[in-house]
Amino acid sequence: MSKQNSKIKKSYQTILPDLTIDEIKNNLSNLSNYHDIIEFGKIVFPNSKHYLFERIIELKELFENEENGDISLESLKSMLLFLFCLNQFNQPTITLNDLGIFQTRWKKDRYNLLTTSFIKNWSLNYVIFLPSENNSDRIILNESMNVLDFAGYLLKINCQYLILTLNNNYAKENKN
Repeated sequence: MSKQNSKIKKSYQTILPDLTIDEIKNNLSNLSNYHDIIEFGKIVFPNSKHYLFERIIELKELFENEENGDISLESLKSMLLFLFCLNQFNQPTITLNDLGIFQTRWKKDRYNLLTTSFIKNWSLNYVIFLPSENNSDRIILNESMNVLDFAGYLLKINCQYLILTLNNNYAKENKN
C-alpha cells in the first residue's frame, strides 16, 4: 500500500463509525483515482463484503487487457454509494460493459430480477422484474434515477425483500 493510501486509510478509520450517507458521498466525490476509491470502499464496507472489491479488481484487469480503455470512476463511485446504502444484500453479479460502466444483477428467478447500470452524476439505469398478482405475466419497471433515490424507491415499492434490506442509517436519514 502506498504512503498516500495508508494516510487515507488512517484518516478514514478514525471517523468511519459516524459517517452519514452524505459524508460517504462527499468523500467519494473527492477521490479521483481508482486505488483511493477501492481503499476507501474497503474501509467503509464490512469485511464480509470485501468479495465486491476482489470482483472489481478482476473486472478492471480484464477490461484493461481486452478493451484498452479506462473504467468509469464515476460509475464505480455510484455503484459503491448504492451498495453502501444497502445493509444486507445477497451477493450481486457484477459486470463491466465495453464502455467501462459497472452493472449489478440480482436474480431469484425470471419473475424476480433487478439489474442496474451505474452512470455518471450518482445515477443509475435500472430494470426490475416482478411477478404480477393478476396474471402470469411479469411486471417490468425501468427508468433512470439517482442512486440514493433508487434505494428509497425500493423501500417504497416494497421490492427490497427480493434481494436486499435497506440500511437503517439510510432509512433514518431519509424519513418522509
